[in-house]
Amino acid sequence: AMIAQSPPGMLIFPGTTPERSSAVLFELLQKENVLQGKKLAVLASQTSEVSVKSTVLPAIKKTGVKTGTTAYLTINGTDTTAAQSQLDSFIARWKSENVNALFVTGEATVTKQFVEKVAKQMPGVTLLTDTGDALAQGQDETKAGLNPNPYEGMYIAGGYQAADYAKSANWTYCKTIYE
Repeated sequence: AMIAQSPPGMLIFPGTTPERSSAVLFELLQKENVLQGKKLAVLASQTSEVSVKSTVLPAIKKTGVKTGTTAYLTINGTDTTAAQSQLDSFIARWKSENVNALFVTGEATVTKQFVEKVAKQMPGVTLLTDTGDALAQGQDETKAGLNPNPYEGMYIAGGYQAADYAKSANWTYCKTIYE
């Protein structure tokens, strides 16, 4: 989606796109039978809807796992009142659908306020994400002494952090071509 919205030209991204991370994550989870017996729903912001429909949902479909309702939250800046209310409604729906795994995608939806609510209201839910920001959110929860930490055990497909990737031989190679 990011590339489709860019003007013609070269786009250099220091790492893996979330779309690629999602595909890799679901492929690995399928190979390891992590989703066997699970019913998986997706939590995303409304701004990620195009990416979810074009990449995430097809990747999930390839695994053959049963799915629940996909939730798109309307997140407008720091006021998340409406989004919190939407999430409450989706959690109630997911419970009625027997959802026991949730894929959270996007920087806004992987934040503590949403993940904490899901983990509290859906104990034992398996959490997955393609968003590297989940790592920092989990570290913040650890520093705050939150126990249990809702990010503990979350599945994430990630590689190098952007700063580390920029030091890699692959980045140097691509940078040389660009220059």
